[in-house]
Amino acid sequence: MTATAIDKGKPGRDDEYGYGIVNPVGALTADVPPLSESQSSSPAPPSIGAQPKPDNKGSSAALGWLIGAVLLAAAGTGAAIAIRRARR
Repeated sequence: MTATAIDKGKPGRDDEYGYGIVNPVGALTADVPPLSESQSSSPAPPSIGAQPKPDNKGSSAALGWLIGAVLLAAAGTGAAIAIRRARR
């Protein structure tokens, strides 16, 4: 999330904007290398055994649903604003 945030205010992290404005599409689609252990702020969970690696086949479908939901919310907001302005 921090790697794809849109930087605002002073360059880098600042007290007003933190790391910037969240960019959900960028966060889901960017090819960002994983954090090393020295960069991670929380300890890694204990490893109990070999975990199967997910195949990510559903990630494009999930991204499609997310983008659709965002567009639907934006359209609904735009319609509500247009109706409110028409009633004035």
